[in-house]
Amino acid sequence: MTKLPIKLGAYRRKRVLAAALPLMFSGLAQAGDPAAAIVGEWSDVQPWPVVAVHASLMGNGKVIAWDATPDDFDDDPHTTDVKTTRITVWDPATNTHVQADNNTNTDLFCAGSAHLWDGDILFAGGDDYPGGAPGNLEGATANSNIFHPTDNSWTRLENMASARWYATTAALPNGEMLTFGGNYQVEPFAEVLGLDRRWRPLPIGPQMPYPYSGDYQWLQVAPDGRVASFGPHNALAKLDTASTGLWESVSERDDVPYRAYGSFAPYRLGKIIVTGGLGFFAEGAFSQSSAVLLDLNTMSAEPTNDMLYQRAQHNLTVLPDGQVLATGGHNGTETLVNMAESVLPSEMWNPDTGEWTEMAPLSRTRQYHSIALLLPDGRVVVAGGGYCGACSVANYHEQNAEIYSPPYLFDANGDLAPKPQLTDVPARLNYGSSFSVDVQSDLDISSVVMIKPGSTTHSHNQDQRFINLTFETTVDGISVIAPANRNLAPPGDYMLFVLDENGVPSHGEFIMVGQPLLTAGQAVAQSVPKDDLDVYAIESSADDPSLVITVDGIVGDADLYIRAGQYPNGFADDEYDCGSAQFGQSTEVCLIDNPGDQTWYIGVKGWAASDYQLKIATQADGTELPGEIDPAKRDTNTTDDSDGGDDEGESSSSGGGGAFGVLLTLLLGLRFAFLPVRANT
Repeated sequence: MTKLPIKLGAYRRKRVLAAALPLMFSGLAQAGDPAAAIVGEWSDVQPWPVVAVHASLMGNGKVIAWDATPDDFDDDPHTTDVKTTRITVWDPATNTHVQADNNTNTDLFCAGSAHLWDGDILFAGGDDYPGGAPGNLEGATANSNIFHPTDNSWTRLENMASARWYATTAALPNGEMLTFGGNYQVEPFAEVLGLDRRWRPLPIGPQMPYPYSGDYQWLQVAPDGRVASFGPHNALAKLDTASTGLWESVSERDDVPYRAYGSFAPYRLGKIIVTGGLGFFAEGAFSQSSAVLLDLNTMSAEPTNDMLYQRAQHNLTVLPDGQVLATGGHNGTETLVNMAESVLPSEMWNPDTGEWTEMAPLSRTRQYHSIALLLPDGRVVVAGGGYCGACSVANYHEQNAEIYSPPYLFDANGDLAPKPQLTDVPARLNYGSSFSVDVQSDLDISSVVMIKPGSTTHSHNQDQRFINLTFETTVDGISVIAPANRNLAPPGDYMLFVLDENGVPSHGEFIMVGQPLLTAGQAVAQSVPKDDLDVYAIESSADDPSLVITVDGIVGDADLYIRAGQYPNGFADDEYDCGSAQFGQSTEVCLIDNPGDQTWYIGVKGWAASDYQLKIATQADGTELPGEIDPAKRDTNTTDDSDGGDDEGESSSSGGGGAFGVLLTLLLGLRFAFLPVRANT
């Protein structure tokens, strides 16, 4: 079979550029009101098939939202042993919903969720009431699941060591995933999902800073690669997730002992704003208007201007222009819901001035179990609210959504402003690399940013991330520098926005940034769709005598490509240093003498939808290297270090470091019980 070169643009998702995406449903702002250019505008309220207790934006531009099991909404909730979840996939472009209930016997209500490096969504824990795992608070489950946006399918992973409910999930710089807390009786308190799709415990209890929260701890990867913890308790700390984990307790965040259902948002690299919440003090609990700015580089905090309204149960959403939108909440003293004290006006925080400005008001109360999520077109969907005992008493059940169009989408007359139009956007970027984007705009370009898609619940966005990019204008558009390293941008999907001099953003185009970083002794279990390419990195040392790559194939659905210092961006024989060039070859071996002090990139190409497994071992471990190696597969030219975009500033938590005599094995066509092949779309 002859293999033709394929561009990296042939990627998992069918990306739709802004010029081809009509804004075609009634949820759009109505043009012609000059006030919209000042305070923005809300759409009509639209019914949804679920109460959006949770929601995540996916790399195909659609939103997955879920609440609980169907029987939870009848007259006698929690009466079935069947654990499934009401799930919808909403397409903002067409305003249509597709049912995607999971078939993994897991109630995902109050699970932790965040994006994996490949665009899938990880779910850690959920609701197991009645029952629960022995030794844990009743209601928690140890189940973990993955949702595949390519075909709306589900995979049940192995169980975690501890049952979790209200756990936080965070993407790590090396491509692994951290889950933290979830009730107060978990042991181990944290676990890491490795690239082999298996959990390893992180028994960090002895060094755990006190106080901490068992319910949705506020976490964000800091620029040094460690995981910063900053709430809701008044404690600042950092966690190194390497090995068994190590905590460094730093200081206090502010003078509020506990901000129950406050919110936070990253507004610059390493900078976080924390606002509101129900503050618990010795004299009682009071909703807060105060706001604090955190610097994750120094783990220090300083106050900024208070919000215009006291808010608990609100959501903060970072926008493409770097401003932060606050929506919903209440200003009462109740923990979950207070309909009489609902806050309908929205407000916007400007990081350049520290000032808050009142924006257009919501139509519906959005308090406990509501969400807010930035969409690729620059709008914000706000949905959900309800489904709790106090909610039922208050008749608070918002199975609907409304969409906010910020002022930057309008001109001075209130008409929709023309947006910069982007073409030739790359589908994939390496760290520190430069890339070009064609821009059609009558105005100069003022800024270029990347925003990580959000995954939000309980006033807490577990995935939101904002990155300003360096750029310069060219004849055809702009030349942009990708994020410098994986600590600044953990590998995964990001939206690229280009803003003109009036602050009008383009449509956010999805780009996969970076790749997992492999180390000796590590295993990878993954599936690759047809005609797709997975990329990994291994850092070698000048002291390593050789890099040995062995390919063992059963079916031969995928091939392996290795390049020094740069991505394998094509599949002709001369476009990789060493690799598998024969389709269906059962065993392929590469030996690279003196790999040098550089990063090697490993591409796994799926010629059919394939499961595969990478295994890494070292000669020091006693691994037997292959006997005779085809001279054609022996590469001694290791001087290619051009366009490397090699990672810089890696910490031990990112899994960096070279390996002596690395042996890498690719097993093809294996069927893992926890990782079925996904359909190609």
